[in-house]
Amino acid sequence: MNARKTYLIVKSGGTPIDRDIDFVTGYLRHVLSFIGIDDVAVIVGDRLIANREETLVQAHQLIDRSVAALA
Repeated sequence: MNARKTYLIVKSGGTPIDRDIDFVTGYLRHVLSFIGIDDVAVIVGDRLIANREETLVQAHQLIDRSVAALA
């Protein structure tokens, strides 16, 4: 099986991603690992309520860099 990079895009209104209170990201990494997908990059769009514009700009930059790395 060929290992491919997988991108997980996660957004939240107030929960910081990859912290103790974030149950979704860890769960999704676990499920992906269970089916053999181990190379997972997380593109984060968290705390949109507090910093919507800045968070969206950062998320778009991460997506642009990820797409550029594929080319």
